Amino acid sequence: MPRTSASGPLAVLAKLTDEPVTTSDLYERIGYWGLLQAGLIPYGAFRRALIELEAEGLAASADAEDGQTLWRRTAAGRRLRR
Repeated sequence: MPRTSASGPLAVLAKLTDEPVTTSDLYERIGYWGLLQAGLIPYGAFRRALIELEAEGLAASADAEDGQTLWRRTAAGRRLRR
């Protein structure tokens, strides 16, 4: 479980899948209303939620060929979502 009691990291985790997605596409996938509810409208807060998920082993990142960051959930992230 993410260390924070805030809903931000969990809102992000709920939208991650096994398929890699760019940071900006994930931001759009969550949508304005979801970002607002989770306190993630400032892009920095959204990025911090991703970093927290990665630090907890619930998400993983990789660099795409074009330099964008790709995110996906890990096995631990799949177990937590259930």
